[in-house]
Amino acid sequence: YLVTLNGKAVPTAKRMEVILQDGDNLALMPPLKGG
Repeated sequence: YLVTLNGKAVPTAKRMEVILQDGDNLALMPPLKGG
C-alpha cells in the first residue's frame, strides 16, 4: 500500500518518522494497477 501525506507519497522507511500536523491529510492508497 502507498501512504500519501497531503497528496505526496511517503517512502516506507519514513512512515514512522512522519509527524501529523492539524489539517494534514494522511491517506492509505492501494497500489495502482494498470488496466
